[in-house]
Amino acid sequence: MRDIVKELTPSLIEAGFGGSGRTWRRTEGDFVFVISFDGAADGFYINLGAHPTFIPAEGQAEPDAATLKEYECALRSRVGDKWKWTMSDREIAALGAELGAAHAAFFAHAGSLPKAIETESAEKLMDQFCRGTPPARAALHLARAGLALGQRAKAASLARRGLELAGEHAKGLQSELRIALETASN
Repeated sequence: MRDIVKELTPSLIEAGFGGSGRTWRRTEGDFVFVISFDGAADGFYINLGAHPTFIPAEGQAEPDAATLKEYECALRSRVGDKWKWTMSDREIAALGAELGAAHAAFFAHAGSLPKAIETESAEKLMDQFCRGTPPARAALHLARAGLALGQRAKAASLARRGLELAGEHAKGLQSELRIALETASN
């Protein structure tokens, strides 16, 4: 994978990403964007993450643009399916093109979150922004975004939806959703 990432490095740098090895990051406006290359036994995955800087990352921490991991991001996606360890130059070029198109589309969509929080229903927000993240967790992220953007009623609706979706054993998540609901309701 190191050789493949090395081949993709110039296009990542050109797109404004910094990093090395498996994780690359770019900060743009109110977002941190992450590209992560994750190995598996028989290939590797390319994961995308986007996180608004105005809401906490996983674990209640303020997002740190220098260390944020893809799995800590509120919005997540994957480029294609599993990629092979060994690729021809042509396959690496095709991978680079797919990665470029996928991250441009995903990050543009993520950047539309603040406007969507203002204009879309809670149901539509869940439909548009919970891919790659479990729905109850996505509801929490969206509720927190609603709170940060002054959309208290929307935040309350999203927190209630998250409570409906959270499994009975997800006590920590339920607690976080209740705090968001209480904050939105006060």
